[in-house]
Amino acid sequence: MKGTGYRKLFLTFAPIFFFIVTVLFVVFFVSVYQMTRKDTEQANRVFAEHVMQTLDYDLQTVDQLSIRELLTNDTIAEFFDPASRDNYYLAHEVQVQLNEFVSTLPILDSVYIYRAHDGMVVSDNLFMKAVSFGDNAFIGSDLPGGVSTGARWSEPRLFQGLPKDNPRTVISLVRTFPLLGGSEGKFVVNVSTAELALVFSEMSQSELSELYLTDASGQLVRSDMTENENRAWEESSLLTVRSELSGLEIRAGMKKRGLFGIFSAMSYSWLILGLAGVAVGIVWMIQVSRRQYRPVEAILHRIGRISQRKISEWSGKDDDFGFIEHAIERLIENANDLEQEAISGQVYRRKVLFTDIMEGRRVISAEEWLRETERLGWHRADGSYRVAIAEIDKYKEFQGSFPEKDRYLLKFAMVNVLEELAAKNGVAQWNDWLSPSQLGVLIQVEGEDDEPALKLMELLRDWVDENLRFTLTASVGETATGINEAVVSRENADQGLRYKSTLGLNRVIVPPGGENREEQPVYEQLQHIRELARLYRQGNEEWRRSYGELADCIRKSLYERSEIINILSYLQYQFSLEMRELSDEYVGLWNEGTAPAIAELLAGFETFEELDERLSGMLDDFFGQMSKLREGKDIYATIQQVKSYVAEHFHDSNLSLVQLSDRFELTPTYLSRMFKDEIGEKLIDFIAKLRMEHAMKLLTETRESVQDISAQVGYIHAFSFIRAFKNIVGMTPGDYRKKQI
Repeated sequence: MKGTGYRKLFLTFAPIFFFIVTVLFVVFFVSVYQMTRKDTEQANRVFAEHVMQTLDYDLQTVDQLSIRELLTNDTIAEFFDPASRDNYYLAHEVQVQLNEFVSTLPILDSVYIYRAHDGMVVSDNLFMKAVSFGDNAFIGSDLPGGVSTGARWSEPRLFQGLPKDNPRTVISLVRTFPLLGGSEGKFVVNVSTAELALVFSEMSQSELSELYLTDASGQLVRSDMTENENRAWEESSLLTVRSELSGLEIRAGMKKRGLFGIFSAMSYSWLILGLAGVAVGIVWMIQVSRRQYRPVEAILHRIGRISQRKISEWSGKDDDFGFIEHAIERLIENANDLEQEAISGQVYRRKVLFTDIMEGRRVISAEEWLRETERLGWHRADGSYRVAIAEIDKYKEFQGSFPEKDRYLLKFAMVNVLEELAAKNGVAQWNDWLSPSQLGVLIQVEGEDDEPALKLMELLRDWVDENLRFTLTASVGETATGINEAVVSRENADQGLRYKSTLGLNRVIVPPGGENREEQPVYEQLQHIRELARLYRQGNEEWRRSYGELADCIRKSLYERSEIINILSYLQYQFSLEMRELSDEYVGLWNEGTAPAIAELLAGFETFEELDERLSGMLDDFFGQMSKLREGKDIYATIQQVKSYVAEHFHDSNLSLVQLSDRFELTPTYLSRMFKDEIGEKLIDFIAKLRMEHAMKLLTETRESVQDISAQVGYIHAFSFIRAFKNIVGMTPGDYRKKQI
């Protein structure tokens, strides 16, 4: 077949070539330079102002945190009190809190407090007299760092807390205590200029602009250029942006290198070179067309040799490409069928491999993993990995809010966004669904930098929160070396999700290590719960305070979900035991309504805040029902009078069931039974516990002898008091006092 394919191929390239050359000559080399230069000069100002606003925002954040500490931190306020002059434990507490303050922002170098009345200085790592402190000269200055420009921050200065410390350049913020002209002391925050310079460097990267950070006197703080480039740029800088907050300045200009340098040096020689390039391009295009057509000729020859029947069926005349299209049309149809079969098998094999890696079911060979990383397009097969798990929050509500088809589409969109974000940020990752609510993500860690994994999951969380009608919580495991150790990172990520109940939803969690978690064994809450249940059963309003303390302790202790369930299951059990001490009407009311509701709540809660709100509401409702039921009985008023009388006269050694029955004109048996039905414990036990509570308070707060204390709580003989104290408290009064010291 002698066709016209070569001519068509050449004529296809030619218009494109001449059109591109024309556009480049007319538009690019004439108009772009002038327009780009003008726009770049305007962009320089906007860019410099944006960078300065970002630096100011960081410094404002430091100032706001300082003000908050001075206004709300009771420990710091107590430190300034002259009465706390010799309280070294308080100074240590202040050091701990200052250390936590420094760790809140990377740009913070150090912070210290100067107490005026005794000239003491405490920082995150020292407590000493100001006269021995390396920054004493700055403390005594009238204005921060000698600032005379009106800025609220000092000029860059050298800071050295101790002679052995290396001097560091900082800018400082001084706040007096109390605020607004106080004279009790100063709160000094030092911000590292090196960290500010690092923030500036990260934001000031530009192909067209050069930024130069200086202080108010024009001294260099940070530049992203070499020294020679700095000198050349200073001579041609176009604008200066000054911070009214810190006194720092950013000087901006256009770079002389790159396109602008080339355009500045150009003359008419570019036109000659351009025409020569056009001529070379035409010759090159002819040669390329011939070379590109050779495979077409080979294909035509082979098709003709294999199938003469297809050639005779082809109705096109001198149309080489049409003939090839017709010849391979059936081949494409067959290939599509085979591809669908292959894809289904490939997807299944990939899912099995991903699951094996996540669960550590088998050892992945180097050859198998190399093939998979080549398919994923990763640059390397060895190295370190982090596993992240993104879990859809409140999955039951998610299932109820969307039909199955919509749930599939939402998950598909979430995965696509994850892959786009990973590609945009240069993060190599592989993901698959571990369960209907959990998406597993295997992330390759480059070198020592494992922050991209956290950033990727934070970007995904933000996108879901802003664009979809549900939220997700992600947990990022620790870095694992080698693909076969990825299961360790996955287990670590699973552990992080178990803290979701305490930390809350819609966040990225890094599982805390042992040093970051406030250890609070579950068993330490059991005594508190027993006391809470007793107050509740007695109808004592103090149960609300006791419950609030328990809830606060759970929040601070960072319990896992299973631990929270164990604690509150014990609370439900203890409350049920206490209710059994009351009459049948109270027991029935508890067992039929509140107890099952609490069990259902524990089985389905997502966060502790949600659980706390609903549980406290249930307990409050039942307490109201129990109080209403009690107040409807005539005897209840008498029982309350008995309780009040006992509270006032428990120190009377003659106080007994018989005395109380005579006073309230009731038989001892009837009074004891009614007290047990309404309060849940025997009257004599109530008196004994009340006496022991007062005795424990005296043992803790006074140094009186056991014999004197026994007399004050209604016992004539000390040995009777000791025996009763040990029966109720579990130890002798002397042992109890030693334990409290």
